Amino acid sequence: MDSDLEKKSNSEIIAGLKDAVRSERTKTAAVLRLLTEFERRRLVQTTAYSSTFEYVTGELGYSPRSAYKRLRAAQIAKEYPVIYELLEESRLDLSRIVIIAPHLTCENASAVLAKACELRHRELEFYVAGLAPRPIVRDVVRFVSATQPALPAATAACASELSVEPSSVVESAARSPAPLAPKVQALDAHVARLSLTIDAEALRDFDKACGILGFRRSASGAVFGRAMKALLREIDPALRETRPPGKPRSSAVRSRRIPAHVRGEVWKRDEGRCAFRDSAGRRCTGTSGLQIDHILPWSMGGRSDDPDNLRLLCPLHNQGEARRVFGDSKIDSEIEISRQDRRPPRDPPD
Repeated sequence: MDSDLEKKSNSEIIAGLKDAVRSERTKTAAVLRLLTEFERRRLVQTTAYSSTFEYVTGELGYSPRSAYKRLRAAQIAKEYPVIYELLEESRLDLSRIVIIAPHLTCENASAVLAKACELRHRELEFYVAGLAPRPIVRDVVRFVSATQPALPAATAACASELSVEPSSVVESAARSPAPLAPKVQALDAHVARLSLTIDAEALRDFDKACGILGFRRSASGAVFGRAMKALLREIDPALRETRPPGKPRSSAVRSRRIPAHVRGEVWKRDEGRCAFRDSAGRRCTGTSGLQIDHILPWSMGGRSDDPDNLRLLCPLHNQGEARRVFGDSKIDSEIEISRQDRRPPRDPPD
């Protein structure tokens, strides 16, 4: 134990602890301000990380949960700067900021922030739930027969991570080797819920597929659907027999389309990972949502059939390279056009 601390009185320990907490909150507010400026300048595009979250966990050493809290708090404090002051005054903490973040508006900010400063965490959760009530969902418990086996702990954990039923759900103490069948529940004429149990290896394959497609685990239905189609193309004789043969393309015709064999060669060469390197030579860690980038842009004469002119980049570094080549105004304009195209059409005026 620290000998200096042993010499302090009880009141000195209490006062010192409060001072340390205030200092910690002040530094946390400074971290949020710096994160905001880091994002504004897009500095992560100069690093070997595919997102600010990856940078905060990988370079700054925060745990995923701590990184999420800081990034979410920085995002909302940018809109409501009074949060910095409340944090420095120890009236708010990161957890409270994350709780209220989805519910803050210009109209209710003062009231919600006041409640966040005075209520305990559990009370605050109930308060914000009242701001945006959700439908009450019935609890469902399916008891497992005594003839059904226990799942290995790792498998049960994997199933829990995927929000599927580990063994659907309450297990009996007595077990035997009979396996559980997947549970199928029709939700409407076109949609069904499928609950199944997978092992750790299958979960790793699932996560890898999500990463390549740029999907989150919450999109498991879409990933499963694509996996089934790919499997059927491989094992269904009717699909194999009716598949049209590929048409050879003339190498003399310059096309923006990247041939499948070239795409495969680039993926294999870059090992399914972003090829960007920072100024220190460190390679980006990104493996999710990878895009094939033209080193010499196609609009400037670069070819799409030459693997040496292509590389894998994560979305962050692909956009960073585009900004470097074409400038911020051009890319910002393209992004705005893309957003406009995705917006639903408005009703015509009467």
